[in-house]
Amino acid sequence: MTAHPRSPSVPAALPRIWAAATAGYGLVLLAGGERASRWDGLGSGVPPAMVRLLGGRLLVQSGLVLRWPIRPVCLACAAVEALHAASMAVVAVASHRFRRAAAVSGSVATCSALAGLRSGLRR
Repeated sequence: MTAHPRSPSVPAALPRIWAAATAGYGLVLLAGGERASRWDGLGSGVPPAMVRLLGGRLLVQSGLVLRWPIRPVCLACAAVEALHAASMAVVAVASHRFRRAAAVSGSVATCSALAGLRSGLRR
């Protein structure tokens, strides 16, 4: 027995679940600034403005997915997360001072990129 095409299902809900989790993390970073940077391991001298900027980007990204949970949007947002993860890998290798912060941020971005990829491919 198959579900009606319009009925909610786990695969159809994946983009929204991913976007809600991303929005939550973005809100913590945006509202917390300096406190958030210490909470998630980013407290190695990362300016609070950069933490807030990342939080704002995550909120915009999650808003797009919540509004349009379709394949192109999910895959584009997953690509942004993958680019962020790759840039954090470069920072982790190049900067001893920001290594831990880059590793934490890159790990979160990698998980988010994978979730977004799965969400996009399920649409």
